[in-house]
Amino acid sequence: MTQFDSLTLAEHFLHQSGGHDRQEAAYWLKHALQWALPDQSLTWALTQLGSMLATADVGGTDYSKARAVWQVAASLGDPIATCFLARTYEFGLGAEKNIDVARRLYGHALTLGGCPGLAETISRVR
Repeated sequence: MTQFDSLTLAEHFLHQSGGHDRQEAAYWLKHALQWALPDQSLTWALTQLGSMLATADVGGTDYSKARAVWQVAASLGDPIATCFLARTYEFGLGAEKNIDVARRLYGHALTLGGCPGLAETISRVR
């Protein structure tokens, strides 16, 4: 099995399966991350894994681990991961609440291409 097979299975269980089997998707994302993935595939997998770690239906919510995974994806230039990372600081989820860090990260996400609702979010944290 290749990393692309693993990513295909992860996407299937995340988006296409009738029940959206997030635990199975998380398994295949972790499996895919064991391979050396091209940058775009890697950032997608990391962002998705972080989101699953922050979701209670995948073995409990673990914002600290999600934040660590999003940090890696954000460092690779993923604007969605950067927005998620900013939210952890904005609301103190797995990190100490720090509005200044959140503002900086939201601004950086904007330069990377943004994420849904970013303009409203930036207005909210000013």
